Amino acid sequence: MSLICHSEVRDRFRGRVVDLEKVRVERLAVEIADQLVAGQGSVLHLTDGLGDVDRWRRAARRAGRILSVPVRTGVSPDGTRVWAVDES
Repeated sequence: MSLICHSEVRDRFRGRVVDLEKVRVERLAVEIADQLVAGQGSVLHLTDGLGDVDRWRRAARRAGRILSVPVRTGVSPDGTRVWAVDES
């Protein structure tokens, strides 16, 4: 490639800011939406493998918006499980 082509590619992506947290939530939301459909409206996960429980809950609510259904999320009293349920 010529120097001009490289410059055009660089200029096209210059200044583009990506909110990584938003991307992570969106990707997780798609997974959770699939799980909600497969689980007939409910999903339950252990928290030890999730990493960020608050991110998972945000993604679960986003999954509800993707599916156009109200979704309630919660954490078990002992903090070991998170859940999401379709409230429609």
